[in-house]
Amino acid sequence: MRTQKGGEAHELLKLGALTGLSIGYRVVSSRIDPKRKARILSEVDLFEISLVTFPANDAARIDDVKKEKLRDAKAADPSLLSHAAERLRQAARILTEQ
Repeated sequence: MRTQKGGEAHELLKLGALTGLSIGYRVVSSRIDPKRKARILSEVDLFEISLVTFPANDAARIDDVKKEKLRDAKAADPSLLSHAAERLRQAARILTEQ
């Protein structure tokens, strides 16, 4: 990890001591599902995702942690970061539908 806090967070995730997520977003579009009596968020602007001990939504949990890959920050492929951001947006949508 490139930072001390990042290394600590990664270690806590690997140990299973920290597994919750807090997801900050703004609703762009939604609809009401009368059958489920629920609001379905079809598009959100994702602001942040934070690691937390006790998530408000108990389904917002991390269940697997990949091993750290050592890589030069300058060599990071921007498309990988975009792909990761999109995956996080998808996860936020799924969690808000539950």
